Amino acid sequence: MQNEIHITDEEIEFDDILMRYLRNELSTEEERKFVELLESDPDKKARAAAVARLIKGLKNHAKAEDNKIVETFKAKQPKTVKLFVRILAAAVIVGFGLFFGFKFYNNAENQKIAAEFGKEITISENMRGSSDEDIINELNSLFSNVEKDTDLNNTIAKLESLWQQSRSEIFNDYTNYSTNIGKALTIAYIKNNDRKAAEKVLNQMIETFGAESPASNWAEKVLERIK
Repeated sequence: MQNEIHITDEEIEFDDILMRYLRNELSTEEERKFVELLESDPDKKARAAAVARLIKGLKNHAKAEDNKIVETFKAKQPKTVKLFVRILAAAVIVGFGLFFGFKFYNNAENQKIAAEFGKEITISENMRGSSDEDIINELNSLFSNVEKDTDLNNTIAKLESLWQQSRSEIFNDYTNYSTNIGKALTIAYIKNNDRKAAEKVLNQMIETFGAESPASNWAEKVLERIK
């Protein structure tokens, strides 16, 4: 299924405790243990901070929208309509929560996939004295941007151009590096939460390199995870 989200039982349990923590529903001992867990686990601490920022942003947005709607009708409508507006505003808040919650989990899953399949997309050839030294430096710089989530949009634009060029029927400076360019572009798309674009590149890799090639095997495994 497209954009399937994989959430572990551990993540669900952690998020449940996190929400109780944010609502001040934990006992003193539970809160102490939870804070200790966050301090000992950087990934969980980062996840908790992201959720807290998300909820704060939702609350601020929802409050502003709620006030805007209510003020519009407050002086003109009977009480029953005012009540309806309040209910509608509450429903909007819930909707925003579900939507952004989905985006949060979807992004988290994409980052996991990128980390799993994006390891060591570099060109390890000895560059000293190589006629391709400038090309290799350029590509490794782009690959580093993907790995570190640096300037991702511009990096994707550049990789898109190089990916097309590397698959040209005419041999060129990027032909020998086509596999790594395709892999880097795929991972960049996934990190940018664009699975459809990633799928397109993966299918192009299978078509370009042949069904039995290592690059195509890699592409097929990634396709399985993102569909």
